[in-house]
Amino acid sequence: MNHKNKKSLIKNTSTLYIRMLFSIFIGFFTSRILLSQLGVIDFGVYNVVGIIVVLLGFLNSTLSLGTQRFINYELGHEGNVDKVFSTSLLIHVQFAFAIFILAETIGLWFLNSYMNIPNDRMIAANYVYQFSVFSAMLSMTLIPYSSTIIAHEHMSQYATIGIIDVVLRFSGACLLYFISSDKLIVYAMIMFLIVLIDNLIYRGYCLRCFPECHFKLSKDKALYRKMLAFSGWNIFSSISMILNGQVISIVLNLFFGTVVNAARGIATQMNGAISGFVTNFQIAVNPRIVQTYAAKKYEDFHRLIHQSAKFSFFLSLIFVVPLWVTIDEVLKIWLIDVPDYTLGFCKVVFLSSLINTFSLPLATAANAVGNIKKFQLACGVSEIMNIPMSYIFLKLGYPPIAVYFVQLSITITTLLIRISILRGLVHLNVPEFVLRIIVRSLSTAFVAFALSLAIHSLVGTENIVKLIVVVIASFILTVLSIWTIGIDKLERGVLISSLKTKFHTK
Repeated sequence: MNHKNKKSLIKNTSTLYIRMLFSIFIGFFTSRILLSQLGVIDFGVYNVVGIIVVLLGFLNSTLSLGTQRFINYELGHEGNVDKVFSTSLLIHVQFAFAIFILAETIGLWFLNSYMNIPNDRMIAANYVYQFSVFSAMLSMTLIPYSSTIIAHEHMSQYATIGIIDVVLRFSGACLLYFISSDKLIVYAMIMFLIVLIDNLIYRGYCLRCFPECHFKLSKDKALYRKMLAFSGWNIFSSISMILNGQVISIVLNLFFGTVVNAARGIATQMNGAISGFVTNFQIAVNPRIVQTYAAKKYEDFHRLIHQSAKFSFFLSLIFVVPLWVTIDEVLKIWLIDVPDYTLGFCKVVFLSSLINTFSLPLATAANAVGNIKKFQLACGVSEIMNIPMSYIFLKLGYPPIAVYFVQLSITITTLLIRISILRGLVHLNVPEFVLRIIVRSLSTAFVAFALSLAIHSLVGTENIVKLIVVVIASFILTVLSIWTIGIDKLERGVLISSLKTKFHTK
C-alpha cells in the first residue's frame, strides 16, 4: 500500500473517529436522560421490543455487507457500478416488504403472546413495535446509498450525517422533559421521524454526487441471482449472530423480566460505544481489502488482513482497559441508579468484544473472495449454539451473567473456525497469524490489564480526582504496552512517519 493510500486511510479513520467520539459523548447523556425519563421498566420495554424488530431486520447489516462487497469489487477492477447499485436497491426494497410481512404476523403474535411485559404497558409496547417496524423498513432501503458513500470513501460526509443523527436523537430524548403524555410512545415516534430524516439526507447526497445512484431497472438476472445468493449465506450467518446476541435478551426476559433487559441494554450500549472505534476503522479499511483482492494485489491483501486484525484489537484495548478497571465507579456516576447485573454484564461483554475484533477482517477477506458458503455455514452453526447452551444454564438455575460467559466461549470457538477455513480459502498463513497477531496481542492485553489493575489498587477511586488519575494512567499504560510489546519496529516507524507527515501538513 503506497504512501498516498496510507495517508488517505489515516484521514478516513480519523474522520470516523471524530464522529465516534462525538457520538459516545452525546450518547451517554442520551441514555442517562432516557433512563431517568422513561424509568427502568419502560426503558427495558423499549429495549426488548426493539430486539424483536432487530431480529426481523437482521437483513439490514447482512445486505449492507453484500452491497458494499459488490460495489467495492466493481470499483476495484473498474466494472459496472450502475448495474450493481440498481440491482441492490431492487433487492433491498423487496426485503423491506418481507420484513413488513414477518413483523406484522409472526413478530406481532410473539410480542402479544409471549413477551414478559407488564399488562399496563402492552399498548405502549405495541406502538413502539409499529414505529420500529417502519423504521426498519426505511433503514433497509437506505443501505445501497450508505454503502455507495462508504465505497467511494466519502467519509467526511458519512461522518457528518452520523453526527446529525446523534444530535437529533439527543434532542429527541431532551424533548421528553416537556412531554406530559405517554413518553415511551412519543419517544418511539420521534425515533421513527429521525430515521425518515436520515433517509432524506442520504438519498439527497447520493443522487447529487454519484451518477450510479439514479435507479435504472436492470435485466441482468445473473447478477441478481449472484447478489441474492451471496446475501443468502450472509443472511444465514446473521440469523445465527442475532440468535447469539439479540434473542438472548428475549431468553433473559422470559426468565428474569424487564429489569435484566435494562441492564443488558446498558451493557450493549457501552459495548457498542467501544466497538464503534473498531467498526469505524473497519469501515475505512474494508473497501481497501476488497479492492486489493479484486485488483489481484494479493500481497497487499494479506498485509491488510494482518494489520487490520492487530490494530482493531489494539484500538479496542486502549478504551476497554481503563473502562474495565473502573466500570463500577463509571456506572454510578453515569446512571446514579444502576440496574442490577449491569456491572458483570459489562465486564464479560467487553472481553468478548476484544476477542471478536480478530474476526472482523477475516470476515471481510471471505466476502472479498465471494465463495462464502462453507465459511458462513460453519460460523453460523457455531454462533447458533449460544441459544440452547444459554437456555440450559438458566434452566439449571445459573444467574443471568452465565449467558455472557457462554457468549465468550462461542466467540473464541467461532474465531478458530474462521481462521481454519481461511487457510484454504485465501491461503491464510495460520501459524503466522496466530503467533504474530493473536498471541502477541493477547500478551499485550495481559500486561496492560495487570498494570492497570495494580494502579487501581494502589491509588483507589474514592473520589472523582482519583478516578480520573486511574483512567488516565490506565490509558497511558495500555498505549505503552502496545508500543513496546504489541507492534514491531517497522510498524512503529510507519506510525511515526504518518504522524510527522500529518503535523507537517498542518
